[in-house]
Amino acid sequence: MFFALIIAACKTSEITVKGTDSKKKNVVLIYKHYSRGFYKEYQFEEKKISTFTDYKKLIPIETRLKSKDWAKTLELLENLDIKKFSSLEAPSNLRKTDKVEFGRLILKIQGSTLKSKTFDHGNPPDMIKAIISHLLNIIDSDDVMFL
Repeated sequence: MFFALIIAACKTSEITVKGTDSKKKNVVLIYKHYSRGFYKEYQFEEKKISTFTDYKKLIPIETRLKSKDWAKTLELLENLDIKKFSSLEAPSNLRKTDKVEFGRLILKIQGSTLKSKTFDHGNPPDMIKAIISHLLNIIDSDDVMFL
């Protein structure tokens, strides 16, 4: 058990989006919010956003992601402290009373996956608040183009 934790810690510290363009192409951000009877997941990749509206994720709705929005996403991602990402604590717990949906951010970078702890949708931990707001603003923009 202890050995597995050391390997996971070493693997986590190697993750970075800074560097060559090829590394940046291996980045996927997933934001999901859900409750009993409701599920929505957004997968942000370099050129597209795939939206899933059910747990089975059978039929994605794909929209184009503008290059300026992707560039801003990577900029915000570079500012995250990846070592602390998976242990961030939620500032509130209303999701546990069904008053708000659960939210979670998942990062897939260069083959590694990091998951945040769940938090109240709309009230993420401070460290990821800027990137969550940016992702939600992209989704809510009026100029979405379907693929």
